[in-house]
Amino acid sequence: MTLAFVGLWASGVGLIWYRTEFVLEVFSPKLWSKMIVVTVLTANAIVLAAFVLPSLKLYVGTPLITLPRRVLAPMSIVAGVSAACWVLALTLGFSKVLKTAPWDVLIPFLMTGFAVGIGGSVLMVFGLRFFDRKAQQNNP
Repeated sequence: MTLAFVGLWASGVGLIWYRTEFVLEVFSPKLWSKMIVVTVLTANAIVLAAFVLPSLKLYVGTPLITLPRRVLAPMSIVAGVSAACWVLALTLGFSKVLKTAPWDVLIPFLMTGFAVGIGGSVLMVFGLRFFDRKAQQNNP
């Protein structure tokens, strides 16, 4: 995973240098947005490796949905951040509309993407947990 992130950053920095020669005035809002998304994705990967994976090792063989809330909540947030980052990066990469979009379009786009990714992940995990517990109560 670390090697993949090193490759991601190396290729990205190489492309930025090739297209802008690191002249900040040439950076578009879309390029800044991509850098923000990839930085958040990288920080999220560090959190995943430092906190989430060690937590999972403590619960080997336990269904994820039954983990304590104090473990499950951060895991679902990390999953939501990851999903949001990958979808946002993909969308920023292929969207012709966002190519020249100003900040007043990109900021709400990024905020909505992160809110939907994180909120959706948390709602899904705890919704599944709720329905799992309800099913267990009805079928003792």
